[in-house]
Amino acid sequence: MGDDQNSEYRNEDTEKPMITSKKEKIAAFFKKFTFDDFISTEGELNWVFIVRRGAVLVLIFILFYLAIMYVTTRHFEQFAHNISTTMGSWGVALVAAIDGMVMAPVSADILFPFIVQSRWTIVRVMMFMGLASAVGGYCGYWIGRLFDKVPFVRRMIDSIPDKVNRLAKRYGAWAVALSGLLPIPFSAICLLAGVLKVPHLSALTAMLTRIPRMGIYYLLFAAGGKLVSFL
Repeated sequence: MGDDQNSEYRNEDTEKPMITSKKEKIAAFFKKFTFDDFISTEGELNWVFIVRRGAVLVLIFILFYLAIMYVTTRHFEQFAHNISTTMGSWGVALVAAIDGMVMAPVSADILFPFIVQSRWTIVRVMMFMGLASAVGGYCGYWIGRLFDKVPFVRRMIDSIPDKVNRLAKRYGAWAVALSGLLPIPFSAICLLAGVLKVPHLSALTAMLTRIPRMGIYYLLFAAGGKLVSFL
């Protein structure tokens, strides 16, 4: 009897692998932040996960760049100046538009620390990042609507997770609006909105949520930059 109990305990131990190294702990932590938790199998939004984990992701993203700014202040200021003078407003707008149009491996959000350091105004950010991102999303919409049979576009569409696909089908233009504000793949939703033939004016109106979204992100980074300067 005692041997049976011991074997059960051993089986339970083998079913729960121990995470010992820091690398494994960090990997396990970031595995929690997947879009699978944001969207149910029926395509419904899980608001608890969106609010909780979205806030944590934004905080991690901001703290990471603030740490870089704090440790390498002089070099970062020079690098930010070079970025802003080399790219200019239209260069930033182009990056934001491409990010909204196709599923780019790098987000336009990486430009925020440099933009804050270059002292852009919030109006400039909303125009050259927010509006440009919305225009890019609208282009992505028409790519999905007109060219969904083209092999390259078809591969992009097929690579989108099923849950994101269900979200777009369930909410239509509202899914586009939510993806403009929340940590949901904006370019993928815009592409799917075109494939699903969501009314284009409704989709365009929903994409304009990118404008206030970029303004809010800018204010968050600007507040963090002032904190770094104070420290």
